[in-house]
Amino acid sequence: MNLNFYELLRARILTLPDLSASSRGLLYRRVIALANDYFSERPDEFNSKQHREVLSLIDTAIKQIEAEFAAAREAGIRVPEWAAPPKPPQLPSKSASGPTVVPIEDNWDDYVESTAEQLQRTPHGLIHALRTQLRVTGALLAHYASTTSGTEPYAFLWLAVEPVLQVLLVISLYYAFGHTVIYSMPAIPFAIIGVCSWLMFRTCFTKIGTGLGREFVLCYLPGVSRFDVFLAKSIFYFLTYFISSTFMLWIMSVLDVARMEVRAPLTYFFYWVTIWLFSLSFSMIGSYALTIFPAIRRFLLVVLRVLYIFSGVAMVTEQMPDEGKIYFLWNPLLHGIQLMKSSYFYEYSSDDANVTYFLGSLVFIIFAGLVAERAQYRFEVRA
Repeated sequence: MNLNFYELLRARILTLPDLSASSRGLLYRRVIALANDYFSERPDEFNSKQHREVLSLIDTAIKQIEAEFAAAREAGIRVPEWAAPPKPPQLPSKSASGPTVVPIEDNWDDYVESTAEQLQRTPHGLIHALRTQLRVTGALLAHYASTTSGTEPYAFLWLAVEPVLQVLLVISLYYAFGHTVIYSMPAIPFAIIGVCSWLMFRTCFTKIGTGLGREFVLCYLPGVSRFDVFLAKSIFYFLTYFISSTFMLWIMSVLDVARMEVRAPLTYFFYWVTIWLFSLSFSMIGSYALTIFPAIRRFLLVVLRVLYIFSGVAMVTEQMPDEGKIYFLWNPLLHGIQLMKSSYFYEYSSDDANVTYFLGSLVFIIFAGLVAERAQYRFEVRA
């Protein structure tokens, strides 16, 4: 048996969807399992000594590859040179004496004669940029939806389980204390709107604010940036929780538990969108903060639990005494959620929520998020 396991494993690693240590470990275990199965099915052809020798060769190849990955990390690069994605060909600098000509390769069908002519053929303007962004975002959104569902056709149903359980928990607490109405609002739709909007914010922050995760390899595709990946993921969570909340409100209306009568539908949807923008921008700020100060990751759960209390998910500030509500009204997210409830319920109109404060804070958060995301480009793309 004459096999070069080093070359074989290298070739298999290059086919992995990501080059993380966990993915490589899964590949190694699979190769070892296949080798064991191969020898166990052929006991008459090979003896135990040959079996051990092959496993030793595989182990040696694994150690050599992992040593190369370790050396690459120590050198400040993500992967060894053989695993790095190929760099796109760079056009030579423009010459003042004439058109720029790209050298012809043997496998090129055509070549660019002039960079000036090429630029003239390229469409410009805001419309073209928006079309390109929509195509990229749409492709990433479809990719993320497919990888989230996996191979199971009903995997998307699991995405609705968490909001339902969270809503049931809040409602059970209301009913346990005998509160079926919250400040003139029915408790069930009150809980659905508050919990689903909070879950959208929390999920965006945990899935985007903590880094790219397994989607970091997508940033090596032409025309795809970190922001594109973040935008597609946040849109996916927006659609998930908005549709989940609408479906639960509709079910409650069908069962005649609570009427689904929206006071101002367009305004209600507008506040859903603004809270989504707030979530995306705040997540980009969090992602940059974690890049600069990784130690704060251990406090994220504590921060999210505190924000949950101060975001008006299970109550409104009009229920509180004036001395206590001032500690809640600093949070722009609370203003957004209470304004959204005001646009849904006929029975409620928030006196404490301030539209100017919320929208002003939103503009500032969006600006800070874009600046933080731009600053991330100084660092290597990583999970």
